[in-house]
Amino acid sequence: MPRFARWLAAAVRVCRPHNAMLAIGGALLGVWLAARGASSPTAITTATLFALALVVSSAVAAANVWNDICDVAADRLNAPQRPIAAGVVSSRVAVVLATVLTLIAFVAASVFSTHASTLARLGVVAALVYSPWIKSTVLVGNVWVAVLSASTVILGALATVGYSPRVGVAFALLMLVVLLREMMKSAADVVGDSASGMRSVATYFGPTRAIGFARGVCVVFALVGLAAPALISGASWPNTRHASASSLWVYLAWWCIAVIVPLWLAFKAAHSATATPPGLQRALRLSKLAGASTLVAQALLP
Repeated sequence: MPRFARWLAAAVRVCRPHNAMLAIGGALLGVWLAARGASSPTAITTATLFALALVVSSAVAAANVWNDICDVAADRLNAPQRPIAAGVVSSRVAVVLATVLTLIAFVAASVFSTHASTLARLGVVAALVYSPWIKSTVLVGNVWVAVLSASTVILGALATVGYSPRVGVAFALLMLVVLLREMMKSAADVVGDSASGMRSVATYFGPTRAIGFARGVCVVFALVGLAAPALISGASWPNTRHASASSLWVYLAWWCIAVIVPLWLAFKAAHSATATPPGLQRALRLSKLAGASTLVAQALLP
């Protein structure tokens, strides 16, 4: 592979496109849920959807680049394969890349309504200040990331149709699943974080307790997911008895099989390998799968 092609591939990896795709999925879920709850048909233009995808993907990519710039010392131990830590992409080039992506997100947000545009730009700023100032605040940083990640659902709704109770339930579930994954991740990164002087749930309380906190969040997450149809019904939506029994069972089956089972396997891997990086990495992959399945579950809600 030519040198420039290798460098370009590394620059793309810094942006972590898989995270951007999940963010786009969250925003489109917000559009879908809001449209389902609209009292009358609402025109949603292709230009708005394109701008929405551009805003969330650019913002997430910029935040990931800034995170790798700030975490280069810890990444040399936790994730030495990352392009900046490996020296494939220089910090100077990474700063330029993050700046360009931030500007793209700010400009693209101008096509939205005032509320959606304000939310988008506040989200971009909040994502950028996370790595240098918020990340080392124990628990606060985890909640910060969880709220930012889940806010893509609200942004998708506000940019097209408007907020609805269905969107609120999806936001809560996504926030919880990201929060438990962030706590798991602190256990996986404890060696590099400790060596670089970074404070996290795992460095402050220990990896075992960090996994325990994540398990507690998971219990709340699982219960809220099971109660989601009733929560929507209790928020001025058609009562769950009016929903078809088959669609309700499809949702509950998906929730248990595609969301709860991966999380159970994730905690099983983390519990038996709190000091083994491969086990924790497997737990992180399974928890990300559960997060993606949560997006689908909310789309399936009757």
